[in-house]
Amino acid sequence: MDYTLEEEFLKKFLLQLKLLFMPFEGNNFSPKFLQSKILLYCVVCLLILKIFISLISLNLPQNIFFADITRTALTNFVNQGREAAGLNSLSENKMLDQAALLKAEDMIKNNYFSHESPGGITPWHWFKITGYNYKYAAENLAIGFLDSKDVYNAWYNSVSHKDNMLNPNYKEFGTAVLTGNFNGNNATIVVQLFASPLTLNIPASNKEVMPTAEYKFLIENLGTISDNQPNESNTIISKEVLSQFSEYPILKATGENNGNAFYLQFLNFIFYRYEEIAQSIIYSILILVALASLINILVHFNIQNRGLILRSLLLISLLLVSAFLDRNIIAMIVPHKIII
Repeated sequence: MDYTLEEEFLKKFLLQLKLLFMPFEGNNFSPKFLQSKILLYCVVCLLILKIFISLISLNLPQNIFFADITRTALTNFVNQGREAAGLNSLSENKMLDQAALLKAEDMIKNNYFSHESPGGITPWHWFKITGYNYKYAAENLAIGFLDSKDVYNAWYNSVSHKDNMLNPNYKEFGTAVLTGNFNGNNATIVVQLFASPLTLNIPASNKEVMPTAEYKFLIENLGTISDNQPNESNTIISKEVLSQFSEYPILKATGENNGNAFYLQFLNFIFYRYEEIAQSIIYSILILVALASLINILVHFNIQNRGLILRSLLLISLLLVSAFLDRNIIAMIVPHKIII
């Protein structure tokens, strides 16, 4: 009988599947898949990998790949850049730190990366919430970076962001680094706020002084102007500087970054979802081993290889341990410390 090339290939392919998963005389009633040393090594390696991942997560922050993005490093980089440009260093302000953190939390909660929220909340809203009254203010944002230096370099190489960092009008700043779920990915958002406080020159005299119209306006409206009002209404209170935000291509790719978008998105997936990837591999192999074992037992029920059945049970047991092993179980077994 003549066979076409496709039919011959299909026949060989089906025979290989039969040898791998089906017990019959051709494989001595012992499916090769269950006998494979490679399968055993793979299962053992997965167990070791899961233990390793769990041990690491005990002593490092949840996002270990972003551990190098720190508020301290970012503030140091900005001040070093200002000093090199002959400018005064900025002092850290706790209210600005809190405002930056609130902004970062809002972006993660409402799933946006922009200076203005989908509901129209501007950056200056967070200044008001923390009680910081400013004369000058600005905001820099970043997302998807792997290192503090990379964040700073990206800002420095952007004209608008660099202008914020090197603006002589600013005296204080605050920084927040927050990791959370963003568009289905685990991502780190960086918010850095720059400002100069609004100071009012109150006459140091016991005599009653009639306040000027401008002074009365400042006292009555300080911190009460709506964020949604046009900038013209804020001209006396503040001079606001809003840079164009930086879209890092790991999560968003535009313009010249399009060529690297797929590569960076792949790295982002690996870095942030390594536990999910390991778990998916474990469950996939577990299903294959369980199905192969079931077929091996049922197809020729009267012909059983006890050694192969025990080997299958061992593989399934190791895979189940790997699947259910996590940091909580490891914590009960291995002494550890938490680093915050």
